Amino acid sequence: MPYSLLSRFQGSLCSAALVRCAFDRWQSLKSEPTSGSRLDGIDPDCDFDQTLSDTVLATLIQHGQPGIHLEIDRQPALRESEVDCWTAFVAIALFFHEDNARRRQGIEKLGKTISLSPASIDAADAVGYAIACILHDDLDPSALIPQTIAYLTEIEADATVRQQLATGQTLLDRGASLEETRTVFARQKATLDPSLTGVGQAIALAFYCFLSTPEDWRLSVGRSLQLSERSPLAPFVAGTLSGAYNTLSGIPGEWRMAEINSLRQAASRLYAAWAGVCHPHEIASEWGLPAVATPRR
Repeated sequence: MPYSLLSRFQGSLCSAALVRCAFDRWQSLKSEPTSGSRLDGIDPDCDFDQTLSDTVLATLIQHGQPGIHLEIDRQPALRESEVDCWTAFVAIALFFHEDNARRRQGIEKLGKTISLSPASIDAADAVGYAIACILHDDLDPSALIPQTIAYLTEIEADATVRQQLATGQTLLDRGASLEETRTVFARQKATLDPSLTGVGQAIALAFYCFLSTPEDWRLSVGRSLQLSERSPLAPFVAGTLSGAYNTLSGIPGEWRMAEINSLRQAASRLYAAWAGVCHPHEIASEWGLPAVATPRR
């Protein structure tokens, strides 16, 4: 039986917060020689900045569809972290999962507003496209990367992002281990311009980790953490894709924290706005929302 769209919205957005905290905990463990770098959960008191993503979520929920207008004022108080930016992109991808053009437009507008590079915007749209495939139950693990590359080629996206994704697909096809994957991407990073390969490589690693174990949120996130260095982007994307696929119920209990209740509520309101519910900002929780199954395209 297909999961409901609501549960996929919740799984994706809640994963965004959880993986940020997991990354911080992982970095802390790696600096402790006696820890053994084993991550069994996250700090329940973890705090995370969502200034930008909260603004984007509120705008999407308030305006609804159609006729959405993202108006993000660049004010000194609006300081976005890398994960906060990508959480905002995920919200846009969820809301516009039925329309590639409008999703691309929303991601591009936000990306330009916060001065991201064209490659980063294209990488965000690649993740948005993958989320759309998952929400439509179109996920074929062996075909997702080729489909994403075809989409990026169609819109003439950054070639480096496509090349890095192709490398990830090659590693998946031959069943490459984590160590082999790490070596291949490290070699590429040493020979290519880091400013061009960074975001594309992080996305490719995320797709590799998710697609090698699509049914297991914990394993996808854990493997991506092992492959990540100083940036949380790869585990963030792997967790977000896995959260959309496995829903909130697929996230282990020991990985959850009280703060995700606010994101679960935000996901419920975002879903309500997408579904055309009147006054979606007044939705208190998922209770009372229709259990709409994932539609077929």
